[in-house]
Amino acid sequence: MALGRADMSCGHIGKVLKTELRDMAEKEWSVTMAGGSPQDLQAVISVLQTALTPAFLLVALGSLLNLFTGRLSRIADRSRLLQDLYADTKGDDHARLVEELRISEKRMRVVGI
Repeated sequence: MALGRADMSCGHIGKVLKTELRDMAEKEWSVTMAGGSPQDLQAVISVLQTALTPAFLLVALGSLLNLFTGRLSRIADRSRLLQDLYADTKGDDHARLVEELRISEKRMRVVGI
């Protein structure tokens, strides 16, 4: 089954695999044709599901860490730019800049966890 980039979430891939494995069990494809029993196929499916679950969880965790790292990097870059402008601003512009720096600090704390 061909999946598009938007469909490549870990949950979606797991559901697709589970559905395909269930379809194989219902049709008793390869094992019953080779002389095996449906129970053998069910045991193989159970082992595959148990083995693949941690891999999908690790991929999901890695994706989240990558997302947080990218966001933290963009927030830090923006705050550095604002800090460079800090001395050059006055009045309302200065107040907006200070407020945006405070918001950036909160974002860094949330994403940096």
